[in-house]
Amino acid sequence: MCGIAAFFSQSKSVLAEALQAAVQSLIHRGPDNQSVWLSKDQRVGLGHSRLSIIDLATGDQPIANEDERVRIVVNGEFYDFERQRYELRKRGHQFLSTSPRDERSYVEEFAAIFEEAVRLRMRADVPVGCYLSGGLDSCAVLGFAARHSNAPIQAFTLTFDQAAYDEGEIAREMAESVGVQE
Repeated sequence: MCGIAAFFSQSKSVLAEALQAAVQSLIHRGPDNQSVWLSKDQRVGLGHSRLSIIDLATGDQPIANEDERVRIVVNGEFYDFERQRYELRKRGHQFLSTSPRDERSYVEEFAAIFEEAVRLRMRADVPVGCYLSGGLDSCAVLGFAARHSNAPIQAFTLTFDQAAYDEGEIAREMAESVGVQE
């Protein structure tokens, strides 16, 4: 499940304490490790709360590419990573582990693939629906689905009585931002 946080400021430094607090608020999504990274100019901060499932020894995030010019945090598994690793190695990239986590360092190269995967799954003769948890992954899927749909997408979510586990408000904001059908 994991939880991720990202801060960006054009004018002020990102406060390390605020980033750490954001990551700690996500501990219910990833209790195994909480990590943060701040850029040298402190204008960008990334945080990750990890639920360890694969690459237990070296899978902590944020992840850097081989020359540490690109950093990323991600949620979920990257399926078909063997083929993607092969393609990236052909382009000269190096990997630090045998897990799929390193591929995520190249998010710019895969954003189009992710969007295409969602677009391909939009082909249907009936209305398409989307489960929306409030997490980054389901929000991204809904965002791409809405971009490639001629009609409003139907989205479904669950809410919880305990505020610490309820992401209903985030899901509602995302649904409103893309014009989800009520």
